[in-house]
Amino acid sequence: MVVIDSITAQDRLLRRRKQLIAVGLITTGGVSGVHIIRKILRDALQEQLKICSSVDALEGKGGTFGGRRRSRSVKVAVDGVFARRLFNILRICVPNPVSPEAGLIFAQTVCLVARTFLTDVASQIEGGVGRYVGVCLQKDNP
Repeated sequence: MVVIDSITAQDRLLRRRKQLIAVGLITTGGVSGVHIIRKILRDALQEQLKICSSVDALEGKGGTFGGRRRSRSVKVAVDGVFARRLFNILRICVPNPVSPEAGLIFAQTVCLVARTFLTDVASQIEGGVGRYVGVCLQKDNP
């Protein structure tokens, strides 16, 4: 009785050809994807430049965003424009109050407040130790 190999040489060649075609398609798609992403990023940068130049024009500030003419004496103002931009960023970063992102921000806030209180307690202890050492040194050296 002759045992026939289930995968013939022709099947192996077909499988290899399919693999090469798949690799070629993935590579071509990746290259074209890079061009698409690059175009999207370029368009987003142009939109940001337009927005910043219009805000500068409204506020009467000179200079260009990302350019060399930006005045060094311009201070950042915490005003309505800043609050609106911050709110828009937070709305993107934290989609809803029960999201994992909101939990992370809450945990970081708790850690920051706890660190502040621990720093306060540690400074009070160090101050007490310093006063005690000062009193002891005064008693030893009249």
